[in-house]
Amino acid sequence: MAPDINECENENPCKHGTCKNIPGNYTCQCPFGHHGDGKVGPCTINTASKIMISIGAIIFFVA
Repeated sequence: MAPDINECENENPCKHGTCKNIPGNYTCQCPFGHHGDGKVGPCTINTASKIMISIGAIIFFVA
């Protein structure tokens, strides 16, 4: 059996996510509040997160 290579060790192969090494491969995880692949496609912010950020900004500037 060949030794596992840590694909995440030198350079992050994930375009938009966080690299997680698994035996024989790797996965990409999008940041909290985002969805998508992260490996091939982008991590897109969830609609609910956009709304909460907008409401928070409005409350911050009004207060």
